[in-house]
Amino acid sequence: MYLYLRNRQFLGFIVSIGSSLLLHSQQLENHFKNDFLDIHLSKNTQIEDNEAFTSIFKGKIFNVVEILEKFPDLSYTNDANLMWMGHGTHKDVFLNAINGDFACILIDKLNKTNRVIRDPVGTESLYFKIEKDKIHIATDINYFRLIEKQTINASKIASYFDFSENSQSIKSDTFYEHIFEVLPGHTLEIHHDNTWSLSQYWLPLAVSKGFKTENDLIAAFKNALEEAVMRRIPAHKKLACNLSGGLDSSSVTSLSVFAGAQVSGFYFDSLEPETDERYFANKIATAHNIKLQNTSKINSELALAKQIIATTGLPDVLFLNGTTFISIAQDLQSLGFDTIMTGEGGDAVIGYGFEYLDICLNCKDWEALKNGIAAYVNN
Repeated sequence: MYLYLRNRQFLGFIVSIGSSLLLHSQQLENHFKNDFLDIHLSKNTQIEDNEAFTSIFKGKIFNVVEILEKFPDLSYTNDANLMWMGHGTHKDVFLNAINGDFACILIDKLNKTNRVIRDPVGTESLYFKIEKDKIHIATDINYFRLIEKQTINASKIASYFDFSENSQSIKSDTFYEHIFEVLPGHTLEIHHDNTWSLSQYWLPLAVSKGFKTENDLIAAFKNALEEAVMRRIPAHKKLACNLSGGLDSSSVTSLSVFAGAQVSGFYFDSLEPETDERYFANKIATAHNIKLQNTSKINSELALAKQIIATTGLPDVLFLNGTTFISIAQDLQSLGFDTIMTGEGGDAVIGYGFEYLDICLNCKDWEALKNGIAAYVNN
């Protein structure tokens, strides 16, 4: 899990796109208008607008130099222009080369096509709602609650609390009816008749089941982990690594150091002696010459839980230890850190060890299930 320190007021990046795109534009300080678009911008949003296209970019591309080396036919003016030129020329190959956090809208005025693109990790949120004569897009789902009363999506709520294997598919629907999410690493294409399609552009490192040796599997996992860490390292910013003393946080911290990031470490003190693993966290910090600071949770659990729900609009606090992280975020933001790297959730990526038993049960392979349970008990 990667926790980003943001100003959680409205990002204010709101778009309404009409079925026609014959544009004459008017630009105000933080506002972009034309006949069929009404875009409310935050201060960090870039707009590149001319007769051929409009590119609206929220976020930051971290590896501009690398991109220009890989695609020598491109030049750099700003992130919005680079996104338009790169995607227009190299399509998904260009998008896969980007390391950054972004939400982007590309409006092709000549071909009358519209694409909405979200970064692979999903740091910048993107939601959309389709009406008869327009399509609304916003980076904050709370915007839709402000413009009109929304209807709760009961089926989404039900699936959210369903932990069966069949409920784990990733879908673009949200807790509100008719409001959808542009999934991370996906492109939303808006068609002339106000229909839409969502396609995945990001191709993470393929992990095949056909490994010949254990070393092949280890090498593939190592490459995938290194790629994931590299994508989260912001350029020229302070990076705080949450060293818990465990394998996940130690790996993420070490890879961040190897990648040349400016790393500081912190240890979260739960104030419970039985969970104190500071000794192991100090070992990693010493090995990498990292100064390790302590932080602890001092605020009310209930108050923090309410703050998370109000911020995200989601009851994730029921399942994630979010109260811990919002407390840490507040502490570290005051120290000037922009990003936190943490191993939290790593067990869920690799699995807790019971997945194999579930597969044996579902496949009714009773012998393999018996041997698996025996191996688990023996170890």
